[in-house]
Amino acid sequence: MKIFKFVKFFFLVFLISACAGPATQRIFIDNEALDAETKLQQKLSLEKVKARYERLQKVGYPILKNSADLCENTINSLGVMFNAYVATEKYSDIEKEVYEIDEGLKLTFVIPSSAAFKSGLRKNDEILSINSIEVGEDREEFHKNLEKIRKKSETLKVTYRRNGVEGIASFDPDLICNYPILLVQNDSVNAFANGSQIGITTGMIRFAQKDEELGLVIAHELGHNIMDHVSKLRSNSILGTIVDLAAAYYGVNTQGIFGQVGATMYSQEFEAEADYVGIYYMERAGYSIDNVANFWRNMAVEHPGSINPSHTSTHPATPERFLEINAAIKEIEEKKKLNQKLIPNINKE
Repeated sequence: MKIFKFVKFFFLVFLISACAGPATQRIFIDNEALDAETKLQQKLSLEKVKARYERLQKVGYPILKNSADLCENTINSLGVMFNAYVATEKYSDIEKEVYEIDEGLKLTFVIPSSAAFKSGLRKNDEILSINSIEVGEDREEFHKNLEKIRKKSETLKVTYRRNGVEGIASFDPDLICNYPILLVQNDSVNAFANGSQIGITTGMIRFAQKDEELGLVIAHELGHNIMDHVSKLRSNSILGTIVDLAAAYYGVNTQGIFGQVGATMYSQEFEAEADYVGIYYMERAGYSIDNVANFWRNMAVEHPGSINPSHTSTHPATPERFLEINAAIKEIEEKKKLNQKLIPNINKE
């Protein structure tokens, strides 16, 4: 028996050794050159991540800010990004290089539509103090104290250094919808809202090349959160599951079909609603919405399967979305002519 197993193992090894190989020798690569190239590619990758995240914030911030009066969940925002949030030694050498992390606390990005930008703060400004908080070596403690001030909604007095010259900027934090916009490392052309956050994939960022297009996606996902679609779908799923359990009590195995149906009940209607309110959020943020519906024509070109309507799909077909968005734009234009408030028409029944 052992001999038979050995023969089988030897035969497998023989098969593997018979695999076809390349006809030329592999070029020798110096380890030092390989290490340098690896670090360079890591740096390029992190720089691209940083640029994409900054674009997300630049495009999404005015939407979150100008929709704050429609959000129940809001937060005070500084509208800036720092080079370090924890102790310096916790960052890798690549992170230190890309984010210019050293002994000073610097601004790596100031969102153009923020009150901080309007106050005069700019990228690379070194922050010396904010109100009574002095910047010390303990980065985590500084940000904890800054968080306490931010929650109080009080005016911020920022002392900074730029090109060796000290300056002071004062501004009130922006009130924005409290739905952080996250960058998701995924090549699929997708986005999501989970009730507390908004996620945009790298695939979607590449697809939505114009800021108006990316704004459309962000505003749509914000609509899901403001209109509470996630919890509504969850509730529908629970109701369906209750039916499944009731059927099981009477000896009927539904195989969870009612729970599955409940989880997708009104999903197309919720998507259409997010499109509708999202156009209002874009207009309120100052984006040009005249041709933004073309996003769905572009989507149809790249993904032809989205053109034809399907009752089993969780999303409306692209022709429906194109026409419904244009109808919403027409509604907004009529309200502007009548000097009416740009608030979506919500059915209160």
